[in-house]
Amino acid sequence: MIERTAGVIAVLGLIVVGPLAAQTVNDALVLDLQNPGTKTRIRALRQLGDAARTDAAVPMAALLLDGNDNVQFEAITALLKLYTVRDDLSHRTWGVGSMAAKNETPTFPEVAFEAGPLAAIPARVPAEVVANLSSVMRQDESARIRLGAAYALGVLAAPSMGPLAEAAVVPVTNNTVFALSHKDAGTRQVVARVAGRIFAPVPGATASATIGDALVAAMNDPSPLVRRWAMDSLGWLRYDRAVQALTDHSSYYGRNEEGAAALHALARIANPASAPVLRALLANSYIPFRVIAIEGLGRIGDKSVLPQIAESQISAREESVTLAEAFARFLLDQPDIVAIADSLEKPGTGLQARVYLAEIAMTRPAAIHPLLKTPNPSTRMMAVQVLGASREPAEIAVLQPLLQDPVPDVVTVTSEAIRRLQAGAAGATK
Repeated sequence: MIERTAGVIAVLGLIVVGPLAAQTVNDALVLDLQNPGTKTRIRALRQLGDAARTDAAVPMAALLLDGNDNVQFEAITALLKLYTVRDDLSHRTWGVGSMAAKNETPTFPEVAFEAGPLAAIPARVPAEVVANLSSVMRQDESARIRLGAAYALGVLAAPSMGPLAEAAVVPVTNNTVFALSHKDAGTRQVVARVAGRIFAPVPGATASATIGDALVAAMNDPSPLVRRWAMDSLGWLRYDRAVQALTDHSSYYGRNEEGAAALHALARIANPASAPVLRALLANSYIPFRVIAIEGLGRIGDKSVLPQIAESQISAREESVTLAEAFARFLLDQPDIVAIADSLEKPGTGLQARVYLAEIAMTRPAAIHPLLKTPNPSTRMMAVQVLGASREPAEIAVLQPLLQDPVPDVVTVTSEAIRRLQAGAAGATK
């Protein structure tokens, strides 16, 4: 629960929702959110969430500050249900997550976070919702509530949902920075990871210097997991001011997981200053370093390095390196999307190929179009999914023919992808 001092809720960066908020949606169920009975408040939250009552989001957000932990967690879950798709999100993992390394059953907020842009349809989330989630993430007394709020914020404040409400930008930013210094290492770890999702800039934009500098500071955290997730997020933020610190880290930590995390971030930022570091890794005996180097050099865009990349691939004789070379060649204007798509069916490279296709769809969606006509239904479905997450309204017309696909699952995925693109376009014009 949120800490209470002398009967006053001690909250920072919070948008307070008072009793009058319920009157904006004047029905018995919403009024039950203020009922003194704990079971009544929980029941109201569940019913509103299951019914996807987005009109009740603001009064529901008030219960993020409830004095009962169970009510708070139910509020987090119910608010997520207002916007997430009606499907088993555990089958929608988008990228490389952390759940597989855990023994405990993941919570719904964590499962939703792992589903990335496939978790929800873009929507305008009220400032009260995301601001209050960020405040709870920062200072709630319960680790369970803090982490639930952090994962939910990573879903509802992500760029895939559309622009963050203007009134929420400052509180979400400030609360994230302060949460990166929380006394609990587990909280810092999750916040460091979630920050990369929330503040990842859309193509053509730059990341928040406030968040970027805070993540650079987190690279010196006492916890190795915090340091690694901070570097991962700096990569997603493409934060140029982190290049020197990441270079120093990669040199200091070498071949272990932390050194790899620093190099992976450098490869995502793709600053030309990192090219010498990446080129030096092309002959490294450690295969993950070759993959990282090839990816980064492809993103930097210097075609003169292609012969060295080819030599690295030939000498490695590893599928992951061959796939990375195909990705780099695509980025360096020798496009062959089929070479990447062919790796989707291979157990060792399926996730790697999907990450590449998702990245390509964000900047060059037209390159994905040939995959919509492949005879393999699973490849067509993956192509539809990444185009649906591309935020490009023009892709709606491209996807519409697949509503007549002979495979029902392809039709279902296409319908959702079109809804996602339509909702994103509508939100961008408001």
